[in-house]
Amino acid sequence: MSDEQKLTTKGKRIYFVEFLRIFLILSVVLGHVGSRIDQELGVSIRMLFHTNTWATQFAVECFFIIGGFFLYKTIDENKFTKVSTHIGNLWLRLMPGIIFFYVILVCIGSQEWWNFPFCFFPAEGYGLPGQLVGYGDWFVGVYFIASCFFIALFSQNRESAWRWVCVIMILCWCLQMNSKPQKGYGVGGMFFGLLALGTVRGFSCMALGLVAASLSKQWIYLRRTLPLRLFSTMMEAVGLFMLFSYMYRTSLVHYRPIAVELIFAVVLVSASHSWGYITSFLNRISGITYLSRYTYSILLAHSVPCHYFYDNHNLGMNPHSCSLIIAGALIPLVLIEYHFVEKWLVPRLKLFFAKEPTVS
Repeated sequence: MSDEQKLTTKGKRIYFVEFLRIFLILSVVLGHVGSRIDQELGVSIRMLFHTNTWATQFAVECFFIIGGFFLYKTIDENKFTKVSTHIGNLWLRLMPGIIFFYVILVCIGSQEWWNFPFCFFPAEGYGLPGQLVGYGDWFVGVYFIASCFFIALFSQNRESAWRWVCVIMILCWCLQMNSKPQKGYGVGGMFFGLLALGTVRGFSCMALGLVAASLSKQWIYLRRTLPLRLFSTMMEAVGLFMLFSYMYRTSLVHYRPIAVELIFAVVLVSASHSWGYITSFLNRISGITYLSRYTYSILLAHSVPCHYFYDNHNLGMNPHSCSLIIAGALIPLVLIEYHFVEKWLVPRLKLFFAKEPTVS
């Protein structure tokens, strides 16, 4: 997903968002290792933040909002002469990495071989496996399905599509607030045995990201006056504080998830134009891209050793040793997946499977 890290309105990278991506992905990795492999590590991290709760699942919602924000660029710039081309490009950007790590898991003796047919179209729903590779690919499945839905929606009628985006976002919010999912089905449970909570969160957050990106484009001509900069800086500081305190519960204030989603979307709009002093400063640090480009690879790669140790009860080893092995294994796995699959293999596959339509 590295080619999505572009500014919606100016064609530049938003380095502030890339800082967020690194923070969020590290939270996910530490959350999985600390909860499934090395519980003592999880306790130590929670003690560091003086909290007993670590809501790292909200990091996934932030990824969905960011994904929707940058999906708007595809929707806004393309005329959808061939929707299948855009869906094919999306598939090639997401799926090869999942298949690569799935093959590794099968080779090291994982019990996931029977999930192979769904590896080509991962889904988070009733009767379909939501975690083919480990603990991160269900997000990719929901992201892929939601992206295909919104691309197809806007290809039909752009004006009416925005109304449907808002309706979907509000309906998903109402579902989350007024109906509790049944536990034991999929990631976070199932609504009425049909719709997974992860899918509901994905659609609502991606819809919010689309709306935020549209507003960002409409407000591109706002002058960066001193009042705007001060107000934006205050909103950025409040948004980051709410995000951190919601995820790590360091605050006595308990926020509604939707409130944190909304303020996070506001921060994205501010960051896209460097309105506030916080995002303006971080948007100048271009060197962050050397690390942030690996975030998608880290999301998938960490699942392989975590999944392996969890299934085999840490092989009877000390949990701290397993954590160190996982950290060491991440480096070669991430480098191989990014440079071989994403940078070398995917561009070659596009020549055959995602050709642009020819005009006769």
